[in-house]
Amino acid sequence: MTIQEVIAVIDRSGSMKGKEKDTVGGINTVISELKNSKSQEDTINFSIKLFNNEQIMKLRSLEISEVGDFSVSDFIPSGSTALLDAIGDTLTFFIQKKVMNPQAYDSCVIYIASDGLENSSIKYNRKYIKEIISNAENIYNIKVFYLGANQDAILEAENLGIPMEQAINYLENELSTQAVYTSVARVVSESRNSFNSVSFTPAERQASIQPPLLTRSQPVQQTEYSTLY
Repeated sequence: MTIQEVIAVIDRSGSMKGKEKDTVGGINTVISELKNSKSQEDTINFSIKLFNNEQIMKLRSLEISEVGDFSVSDFIPSGSTALLDAIGDTLTFFIQKKVMNPQAYDSCVIYIASDGLENSSIKYNRKYIKEIISNAENIYNIKVFYLGANQDAILEAENLGIPMEQAINYLENELSTQAVYTSVARVVSESRNSFNSVSFTPAERQASIQPPLLTRSQPVQQTEYSTLY
């Protein structure tokens, strides 16, 4: 029997406007995949934290079988991006939980999704975040994954102290967002019984940056100078 904590730390700053449906769909993809991958002997406690310049806990350590679908009405973008504060507070809470009760969990996965860069944290700096992420993984078996859009997610993860293998870029469209969250569910499941590093695969990285499909309502524009075959 294993106990796993899974925490979704999701950017809801103003730049996420217009992306509510895809983001919520991605969160629900992870919930569904974790329910399907869970064995009867395992316990998966799921948390959802939304952040901008403030933090809101929508779920805290609720057993995955009891988690319902997340709603678009619960995801209202506004404000700025206090990324470091969201990471620091989340890590501090789950490190303290393990210190107070060594049997609280066997593994913990925190995945962060953001479409912008840090711009408003007041409690933590990058040096401290790098240190706490390193200690969290090496001492407490807490793995941190980073999902980044509109940025170089690998570089940003490196600046935060997150291993590049645990970072992934994605495009903000329905197909790519669903693909990246499906990948998250896989690495979460793989981390459940492993103290080794877990990485996104090349195929997952490719799927997460696929452009949106053209539909009949999105015709390819032509000019008198173009010839399409």
